Amino acid sequence: MSAPLPSTPPRPPQDDAPDPGRARTGRILLWQSVALLGMVLSLSLVLPWKLAALVLGLVALVLGVRVWLTSRGERRAGLPRAVAAGGMALALFGTTTAALPLLAWDATVELERCTSSALTVRAQQACADAFTRAVEERTGVPQLRP
Repeated sequence: MSAPLPSTPPRPPQDDAPDPGRARTGRILLWQSVALLGMVLSLSLVLPWKLAALVLGLVALVLGVRVWLTSRGERRAGLPRAVAAGGMALALFGTTTAALPLLAWDATVELERCTSSALTVRAQQACADAFTRAVEERTGVPQLRP
């Protein structure tokens, strides 16, 4: 007869095994980074395309909150939370910056039209001065002048 094969003891769980929670947090951080990059790039577009920066900033803000919620019970959640907090701060700043032209939509459209056709520095300065006057008239707040 043959001798029975020795049984191998069960292996302890490895610390290198990927944690599904950390992987999910990493994917959310990746998408937050993509939304932030799109927001920063779309800030240079003309109206109405500049509104994409507003939408992408809000998406990045929501994704940052999701990182905070999904990494709540994880070990070593400090770095993902710090990265998410930085992304949320950038998203808040970009969202505010993208929302400001909505307050003076007509003046902003006129400024973009004027500067696209201005060929000299003097003409660009005239466009900026006209925009400043329009904003002052609309808000009643005098703007700082250099």
